[in-house]
Amino acid sequence: YFWGATRFQFPQWLLAAMKFSNLFRESFIDQVQVVGYLHRWEPTEERKGRFVYWNKKQTEEKNKWNTPLEVLPIPLAGSAVDGS
Repeated sequence: YFWGATRFQFPQWLLAAMKFSNLFRESFIDQVQVVGYLHRWEPTEERKGRFVYWNKKQTEEKNKWNTPLEVLPIPLAGSAVDGS
């Protein structure tokens, strides 16, 4: 998101271009996103519900996409990520 420019007003591709061009750096709003697990069941093979992500630093060092990492859905817990 940017001050005065959100995904509700502009297409996502334009916001991405604004972010990566660094021309609108002073208007960019850093974000943190959390995936919350509000259930009480334990993860099993039938009920995985894993949070999958890629380690950006590890990817940049190898200069290729690495194997995705996973976090199990622990009951009443959450995973916080940089949403910028």
